[in-house]
Amino acid sequence: MPRTKRLYEFTVVETNGDKEDSTEKLVQAYSFASARAKAHRYIKNWYGDERTQLDPGKILFSNGIIVEAKWVTLTTEEEWKQKQFDEALIGE
Repeated sequence: MPRTKRLYEFTVVETNGDKEDSTEKLVQAYSFASARAKAHRYIKNWYGDERTQLDPGKILFSNGIIVEAKWVTLTTEEEWKQKQFDEALIGE
């Protein structure tokens, strides 16, 4: 039986002094461990300059900005789309 890739969501958190920004990303992977590894690999190239690995999912770049991959969770395309819609919708 062929293995099926599943969809995982993770949050990239960028901290620059007192300012913190985050963005949601998706990755396809066969397992949670593989999804987490892909998320960590993604943030390693965030700025593409000198960097220091603070821990497996947290990197300090030479410009002083810290980038983390957080909250890797299993999701579906429909759930992710609904979440993006709910977060973007401005209510009354």
